[in-house]
Amino acid sequence: MEVGPPTVLDQKMQTDSDTEKLFQNPNAKGQGLKRTTVTTKQSFNIAFTLLCPKFALNVLLLGAIIYIISCIVCPHQIKTGRIIPLSAPVISANTINSNRSQTDGQPGQWQSVRMRVTGYCACPKCCGSYSDGITASGHRITHGDAFIAADKRYAFGTEMVIDGYSNAKPVKVLDRGGAIYGNRLDAFFSSHDEALKWGVRYLNVKVPQN
Repeated sequence: MEVGPPTVLDQKMQTDSDTEKLFQNPNAKGQGLKRTTVTTKQSFNIAFTLLCPKFALNVLLLGAIIYIISCIVCPHQIKTGRIIPLSAPVISANTINSNRSQTDGQPGQWQSVRMRVTGYCACPKCCGSYSDGITASGHRITHGDAFIAADKRYAFGTEMVIDGYSNAKPVKVLDRGGAIYGNRLDAFFSSHDEALKWGVRYLNVKVPQN
């Protein structure tokens, strides 16, 4: 007798039989669960072993890339070890020197001339009949003034720098003198004692370039 393909009823009966066997042998069920659990843990361990080195390597590569970019974009921060805000202006040494040069009278426009520099004040001993407190340029002298008398080739208002006088700051030509000609200067002091203390000095004086 030829047997046909299993019917739906046959399949249901086979499933019920398998279920009954499973309940009759509970150890088989536990062993099946144990095998499933072991297989899951082994898979997790294998995946963890494979993925962790790659993850660590990716983190290291990312850190290296960030460091290289920071060195290219902000090299001054890496070199100095300081964190400078992006909004903070960065001033270079050339800019500082340039500003200092402008403040100190633009030394790039000076020339050094050897001169005989004497000291004087507005008293009759120094100025004789011209001791009225007004210079040849019309400047009215006040206490603490710092200026010089120079030859007529230097116009009034011309600035010079004399080492040791007025903290080596530029001072203006505001006076003349009968004995002041050529490379001779008279540096003004508020008192006669200060003028005597200065005396006569031969110095390299910075004058404007012609």
